[in-house]
Amino acid sequence: HKGPEVVKEPGERRDREDGNLRVALLLAQRLSRAREALDQALGARVRASAHFREGVSAFREKRQPRYD
Repeated sequence: HKGPEVVKEPGERRDREDGNLRVALLLAQRLSRAREALDQALGARVRASAHFREGVSAFREKRQPRYD
């Protein structure tokens, strides 16, 4: 159980909240970059697959895809 928050100076709480916000924003940015890298890698893998190429060809030729 946490006790009551002790604030020694009037601006101390705001400084701590600003620091927490900066840390949260930094973590969110890093997570976003990591997710973007993963999305790019997965997209490249899909686009390199034979099924993707067949699906695109079938769409362009207005026919049903033939997945072997």
